[in-house]
Amino acid sequence: MDVKGEKAKEEYFDFLRNVKVRGNSSEEDKRNVYTKLFGLMNAFKPSTLYRFRAGNPNDIDALLSGRVYFNRPMNFNDPHDCLMYVNPDVMNTIKSAFDIKKIADVLQDVKDNGADKYASPNYLGVVNAINRLRNESNMFQSDSAFDFLLDNEDSLHRLNQMVLPIIEKQHNENLRLAREDIYIACFSDSVASSTMWAHYADYHRGFALAYDTSELSFLSQDCVHCQNTCEHRHITNLYPVEYSNNRYDATEYESETFKFLLSNFFEQGNAFITPDILHEIKLYTAKGMDWKYEGEWRLIFNRGSKPQVDYVAYEKLHPKAIFFGSEMPESQKETISNSLCREEADEIMIYEMFVDRGIPQYRISCKERKRNPTYAFN
Repeated sequence: MDVKGEKAKEEYFDFLRNVKVRGNSSEEDKRNVYTKLFGLMNAFKPSTLYRFRAGNPNDIDALLSGRVYFNRPMNFNDPHDCLMYVNPDVMNTIKSAFDIKKIADVLQDVKDNGADKYASPNYLGVVNAINRLRNESNMFQSDSAFDFLLDNEDSLHRLNQMVLPIIEKQHNENLRLAREDIYIACFSDSVASSTMWAHYADYHRGFALAYDTSELSFLSQDCVHCQNTCEHRHITNLYPVEYSNNRYDATEYESETFKFLLSNFFEQGNAFITPDILHEIKLYTAKGMDWKYEGEWRLIFNRGSKPQVDYVAYEKLHPKAIFFGSEMPESQKETISNSLCREEADEIMIYEMFVDRGIPQYRISCKERKRNPTYAFN
């Protein structure tokens, strides 16, 4: 990458780290942020990205069918992947400010002013919450949700001990789902990394696929689990990974989420307004410095409200080239090459990596197997 590209890359990550746009901001403000973000990204985005595969039958089938599979971060080889940091001291301060007496004041008002208010969506949420607590704890058996709280002087204390754990459980579930509800396809900016071949291509026995990044940007299509219905259509975009010594700090974002859960316990029906529309990009493109050798870019797919599945796959994403690992058996090279011909994939260029013993550097080299005599690395 040249100096101009390095500068654009630095500007991109600096902008992503520091800008925050709330979900209720104007559409123009959101559009301006995304325009600047992608403009900076395009200044250093490579023309080609590589996807390393072990070369097992599933990988070969995906190659021939033009599928790119997305997996969940919970299945990745990095336990910190997509694991946000939330400052426990900040969260404890929020919890300590939780005043359970508010629920008693609301219920007293409802009880004093009759059944009309009882039907109000605001208060109904409170009553439903208390009834849920009663069902879960079996501590309070009064017929009335009002009576069990207001007629027993220590009910508030016991209720307080029950409410926070339930909300904490819900919040922790949200944190867990952040690693389970997202699907990611990983690419590298270099095919010449011996470490990548060792870690992700079965010790150089697998292959790497080269993709044109113009075909991976703002990808819009149906995943293989869908039936071509509009509501199942997704837009997936390509993002670079930032490597740092510190995890993505989501304290501000998650503290607002937790406050929303607390308020929604008393008054249901409020809509959550995200504190930062770039939160997911920041979370899903942050990795530790130990992984910098990967030079990773990611396609990110959010399933939203769709049913959770083990994986998703996008179709018709054919690579422009395949690179056989330096340790791949010749018989397998022939099998894959012949399969590509049978599948009428002649446009896919075929190369093979090799160890050049005539050079002093620790470097793997590349040569054309059938077609193009030269290949320019990024």
